[in-house]
Amino acid sequence: MHAKTGSMTGISSLSGFLMVKSGRLLVFAVMVDSYPASGSDLNRWQDDLLPAKY
Repeated sequence: MHAKTGSMTGISSLSGFLMVKSGRLLVFAVMVDSYPASGSDLNRWQDDLLPAKY
């Protein structure tokens, strides 16, 4: 998996791609604006979206 985060005040994003076992390439992007919790909570939530194994 290859992913990159980006952030500005009140905005956070995570995007990237990964090759799954079947050989398919999956591309993803998550963009969050005006998140009501702390930045560390948001980072943890974004990390939890991605599987540990794929």
